[in-house]
Amino acid sequence: MDDVLDWIGQQLLRAEQTPIAHAATTRSQSRVRLLARRHTRISVAVAIVTLIVAFAAIADAAGVLTLPAFWQHEPNVPSPEGTASSIPTDLASSFAILRQPPRPTIDTLPADGVAAITTSGGIGGHYGANPALSRYVGAIDGTAFWLVPGNLGSCLYMSNAGTSCTSNENMEASGTQAGLIPDAGGGAVTFLGIVPDNATVTAANTDGSVAPALRSGNAYVVTGDTNLHSVTVHEGNGHDYTNYVPAFRPPGNGPSAHSIGSTQPG
Repeated sequence: MDDVLDWIGQQLLRAEQTPIAHAATTRSQSRVRLLARRHTRISVAVAIVTLIVAFAAIADAAGVLTLPAFWQHEPNVPSPEGTASSIPTDLASSFAILRQPPRPTIDTLPADGVAAITTSGGIGGHYGANPALSRYVGAIDGTAFWLVPGNLGSCLYMSNAGTSCTSNENMEASGTQAGLIPDAGGGAVTFLGIVPDNATVTAANTDGSVAPALRSGNAYVVTGDTNLHSVTVHEGNGHDYTNYVPAFRPPGNGPSAHSIGSTQPG
């Protein structure tokens, strides 16, 4: 709705500033006609804009129009706000590492990470992620983690496991998670991810026992257990999100914003 209102404001300003040509007549007639035409043009613009506002408000309230709906459902479309120039305040409030001054020796994203985030038509550009804002999170079992903030979403780059991105709303609440699924030959599924400061992670095996979750700051890894059943992120607000090993995913609990994968939709 804000995008519509911004556009409306621009149209009103443009209508008010548009010069209006008029015939060469007497000075008084010319001024009267100019004022009349100007008033008419602005009145028509206001009437059209009023209808647009009313329609947009009704559609938005009814759930018919969700802005920017096209962007949300097209992951190859870049962020309408461009690349982030600074770390969003709400995101920084969820991750202490983003409130610290950058440490060039460790926070600088590796070249392959920069390439992954900035690939044309990629998910990093979709969320406006900026590698120049990256922060090193830590390393677990040889995998290093970097958080890359964006204006609409953020990404987690993992040195040995690719990139996982999600909207900032998701990142601020439960972070993001990727799952490495073994080849057809079998083996344990590995979960890698990041959670905000006030969230915790637990994992469960098929027999109900607790599976180990390795932590390094905000990053975590759950791996090495062929009996792994699921991994749960416990948000600071009391909500839980559980991701299941594909073989044990309950019926109807298909891939979602918090399921195994390299990206999380906004």
